[in-house]
Amino acid sequence: MIVIEENNLVSKWLKQVDLNEIGHARIDLATFELAQGFETELVLIQDTVYHQLTTILKDKLNNVAGVLVFNSTESPLQFYLDKVVGVLSPSTSADLVRNQITFLEELLKGHAVLKSQLITLNRELMETIGGVETQLLRVKKVYEHNTPKRLETFKGFSIYSKYAAGQDMGGEFFDVFSKEGKVFILMSASSSFLASSSIIEYFSELKNETEIDKDLEQRFINNIKLELLKINQNKKKPVEVQLLTCIMDMNTMKLEGHAFGEFYLVSSNDSHQINTNTQLDGEIQNAAFTIKLERGERILLNSPGFIKNWDTAKIQINLNELIQKEGIKPLDVLDEIYFQLKKESRDGFLPHDASSIIMEVQQNVMVKV
Repeated sequence: MIVIEENNLVSKWLKQVDLNEIGHARIDLATFELAQGFETELVLIQDTVYHQLTTILKDKLNNVAGVLVFNSTESPLQFYLDKVVGVLSPSTSADLVRNQITFLEELLKGHAVLKSQLITLNRELMETIGGVETQLLRVKKVYEHNTPKRLETFKGFSIYSKYAAGQDMGGEFFDVFSKEGKVFILMSASSSFLASSSIIEYFSELKNETEIDKDLEQRFINNIKLELLKINQNKKKPVEVQLLTCIMDMNTMKLEGHAFGEFYLVSSNDSHQINTNTQLDGEIQNAAFTIKLERGERILLNSPGFIKNWDTAKIQINLNELIQKEGIKPLDVLDEIYFQLKKESRDGFLPHDASSIIMEVQQNVMVKV
């Protein structure tokens, strides 16, 4: 306990009522003004000194753990600072003073121990998180190495895809599956691994459905919306999720879906674009798009992470011209643009996860009118 007094009045009173065994250090107001490190201390201050406090000293006293005022004049206090938890006087029972000071000292001591434990726990947690981030980067790299590019052939068209790992938290996920003449395509980007794992979990459940239709797609979107609300309930910095879902009808070659976030479509048909600018918490109808693909058409879908990497790298390649060149195979297009993205990387990682999908319609495909 720190005693701030003048003329040794408080120290004499503590000794007089046999409270000298309570450990304390005596200082005057000038010393208190210059000294530091009282944030965890209980302060007993004489009222005559208390009433001399300047605005600066009041703020400083408000930063200590707790304040007891010794009312030597037994006159009413002129003001009460936020940290004042009790007022003593020469007539206060010695037993009551002893109980009060002992209780407050033990309480503050426990608080200091808890704070120390929390600091240690926080340091250990940060070290653990650092280790987890390192392991997750390795997982990303293994995933990229094992599935550098994919080719899936369906009736009348093919899908090519490529992924490159990034260093940022969260990640991207994309996948496709087909049922009864329709293909469901998903691309996602998230600032949280928790959100990414939820998307993967819901998409895995989606694959067990027997039919692909618009209702299925919208239920999936609503499930991700609800999951994101749960994740963000107690977060100061909300998790961000960008989502693209679409269904390709192999009979009509019509591509219908929804894009929430910054997904970029490049087509060999310049009139085909995705012109949505809606976040996941927006109205679903504002994120809708429909494209009727033509024979021989190519569409390149790039993820938000791809766009960030591409813009940062300032690559002087026109993606529209590249996708329109019939002599270049889709896999060669993907190899070229990802080579450009990664050529300046020293460790093989991009700043952000990046993923791309190319859809190519066959020239001789039979399209249902």
